[in-house]
Amino acid sequence: MEEERRREEEVASEGVSEGGEAEELKKEEKMASEEAAEARPLVPVEEPRGEVKIDESVIGQIAMQALRTIKGVQPSAGSMMSKMGFGRKMYGGVRVSLEDEKNPQVTVDTYISVRYGLRIPDVAWDLQETIKNQLEQYTGYTVKAVNVYVQGIHFEDGRPLEEAPKEPVKESESAERQDAEAFKEEG
Repeated sequence: MEEERRREEEVASEGVSEGGEAEELKKEEKMASEEAAEARPLVPVEEPRGEVKIDESVIGQIAMQALRTIKGVQPSAGSMMSKMGFGRKMYGGVRVSLEDEKNPQVTVDTYISVRYGLRIPDVAWDLQETIKNQLEQYTGYTVKAVNVYVQGIHFEDGRPLEEAPKEPVKESESAERQDAEAFKEEG
């Protein structure tokens, strides 16, 4: 209240002119900043003490959940070395490499199978973006790379391509095949 009255008195005593308006705005800004400074807490805010480190397994789990959100993608087993237990640990088709520095950086290798009929580059792009965004959002770490290794193709029901049903043999081909086999037995 007092500040407003004081401000009104100053404006009235100066008279209103073009230069006075600019001066008035400056005074108002100064008073607003003083009021904001008074509103700040009296106790100084301290920065957190200690460190927060996120384990590779947590990063692997987040990446795995992101992988599962992409339609038409299934995790694959990874390389033969990882199946035998050598090298970095796999988390359901995801391998994580963490460079633990002042600003941690993550590299993610994904091993997947893509549903037959989907365009693989598009699926890989979606997977890379989803994993990158979720890791950066949940961990705050920088994602250096998301590598996608497509190791197979599967059908909608989950069967791998190797187990695809063979096309039925036509009756005319079947009869010809039987004749050829009978000829071989006679000859």
